[in-house]
Parts: sequence; structure tokens; C-alpha cells
Amino acid sequence: MRNLTWLLLGTLIALGLGANAASGGKLGEQLVTLARAIAGERGIGSLTGADYLSVSGEYRMKSIAYNGDLAARTILSGPCLIAGIEVTTAMSAHASNLKSSSTTVYPIPASRAAGLYPFPAPLLFDANCVWDPGSLNAGAINVWYRPADSGVTWTP
Repeated sequence: MRNLTWLLLGTLIALGLGANAASGGKLGEQLVTLARAIAGERGIGSLTGADYLSVSGEYRMKSIAYNGDLAARTILSGPCLIAGIEVTTAMSAHASNLKSSSTTVYPIPASRAAGLYPFPAPLLFDANCVWDPGSLNAGAINVWYRPADSGVTWTP
């Protein structure tokens, strides 16, 4: 995949340089911008500070646990992508939820056993991400998340 990306990048740059003179510089500039986007180069406003879209290295982890208080716990107060959870202390016989605002995005079943639960693709939490423990009386999770770029219009 990486070789294909570099081949496409090289082709777009070559096309851009050739077309640059014919279009007064605008087409070439646009193609180079497109090539950079395809290669995953971030803009100056990157939230994570990473230079490229190497998503796997950009996730952060937050540990949260039931502590006798059933209040919701905020994972991130803004849009984010969640890659998965790890149940570190088995859940009691009550369901809990990962929510964005008041909408359940990922329900955590009752009695979920300890273990790693990666998602097939990251889940979008478009407003924020909050763990609602429901009626738990035991349970703890690690959540892998990354802030979503606020400059992008996310559609679930």
C-alpha cells in the first residue's frame, strides 16, 4: 500500500509540474496539494502534532472505573474517534454505555468479561465521549481515543 501511495504521489507531482506552466501555476499547485493529502501529510493545525496520518500511533488511552459513584465520566470534551476498549475489571450484571452527548454510540453489555475489544473501524463521537456506568457496581475500562480534527465535517 505504501509503494502504491508513493507511486501515486510521484505521478501527481510529475503531472503537476508539467501542467504548472500551462495553467499559470494553479493546476500544479492544486495537484501537489492533493498529492500531499493522499500521502497523509497533515496541515499546520494538526491536533496531535503528528506530521503524517499514522493513525495507530496517535491514539491516547484513558482509564476509567466504577468507584461507587454512578455519575458519567468524560473521556474527551470534543469530537473524537474511539478505536476500542479494554475491560480491566469485569463488568457487573449491568450494562453501561459510551455516549456522545446523550446518544449511545457503543453499548457495553452487562457482565462483559475482562479483555481487549478493538473495533473493526474507529467509532465517531461527534460531540464528546462520555462513559455512562448505568447501574454498575463493578467494572473498569481503558478507552483508546484520538481527537477528531475540528476542521473536518464528520458525518456518521
